[in-house]
Amino acid sequence: MWGFLFVPTHIVGILFVDLNVRNILLLFFISFINAQIALPTFQAVHKPQSTSSSSLYDFTSHTFTNCGATGTTGPTLANCKNSYDVSWEDDTDYFNVTSGIQYWTVPEDGTYRILAAGAKGGYANNYDYGTSTPHGPPTSGGYTYENNGATIQGDFTLEKNWVIRILVGQRGLEHNTWGTGTADGYRRGSGGGGGSFVTKSPHNNEASILVIAGGGGGIHWEGNYNYAGEGGGRTTTSGGVTNLGYHPFSQYAYAQPRADDGDGGDNGGLFQNNSGGGNSLIDNGSDGGGGFFGNGQLGEYNSNSGAGKAYVNGGEGGTSTGSTSGDNSAGHGGFGGGSASGYWSSMALAGAGGGYSGGGGGLYKGYTGSPVGGGGGSKNNGSNQVNTYSNNDNDINSGNGYVIITKQ
Repeated sequence: MWGFLFVPTHIVGILFVDLNVRNILLLFFISFINAQIALPTFQAVHKPQSTSSSSLYDFTSHTFTNCGATGTTGPTLANCKNSYDVSWEDDTDYFNVTSGIQYWTVPEDGTYRILAAGAKGGYANNYDYGTSTPHGPPTSGGYTYENNGATIQGDFTLEKNWVIRILVGQRGLEHNTWGTGTADGYRRGSGGGGGSFVTKSPHNNEASILVIAGGGGGIHWEGNYNYAGEGGGRTTTSGGVTNLGYHPFSQYAYAQPRADDGDGGDNGGLFQNNSGGGNSLIDNGSDGGGGFFGNGQLGEYNSNSGAGKAYVNGGEGGTSTGSTSGDNSAGHGGFGGGSASGYWSSMALAGAGGGYSGGGGGLYKGYTGSPVGGGGGSKNNGSNQVNTYSNNDNDINSGNGYVIITKQ
């Protein structure tokens, strides 16, 4: 038997409303829980990275040096790790050294200022000229002369993970001893200074050049320290020359060809000598300095010096094969394409500087205007350029080369 419970109408309405409110509240609660569960995933995907985490390592500025290396070849990784004190030197993905050339990995995209300085050529001591010559401090009763390297600066946009190669030029070397008197204090020659090179991939064409700073030429014992503005590292792309086409013995003198376009420098003996009634080609000067693409030119006859190697061929300095001790001792060229001092007869002659284009080799003063080696040429592919010619007077760079890279 069925029975019915009578519920007043106003009670039914209240129950219906109450159920709807509960359902609505339940829906809001479920939606809120879902939102809270999804929120961490949303934050992990869209959380921006900090500036420091986007860089491979902290970097503001660094000075790359020769790391204590001297002579014709550059430093080792161990040399540079002993010389530097930076966080990234122990990671070969960020810094390494191969055959004297330093490999540096760009830590982040940005603008970088690069300043490169070429190395100076070796000294020459001139005892005979005495203390009246105003070209530097006296050494063993005479005076010392030198041709300094150029400084080249530009700004560049570099990208993260690019590997930049840096060859830091090394100064040319002198004879073994200065000597203490007339018999030992002259007829000395010195090698040319190496250029400093900074390149990006592929490191073997014009577009890969960032900056190149030319090295200074060496000097022979009778040398004027900066013959006609040709001996210091140059701010132009061409290498310096030291036979401008005249000498006291002949009207048939040929000017020494000037290297350009990344070529190696010419040797120091291409002119005609008409003394004594005959015509003979004199070709016994020092070899040329190394350029970016080409080695320095070797002399055909009695040079006995070593040409500087091109950057693309490793950039080694020239090695002298002449006398290395005594009155006629000769000096080697610096790493970075500097050529060695030549040795001819009783004379040790001046080597040339390395650079974008190599300097011309020196010759004996009796046959040219002055027996210095030509300075290496320079190249700058950056913006906001500051290029400075350095010589014995302004003394901007009178040592080994260096490269300073600064994040802007």
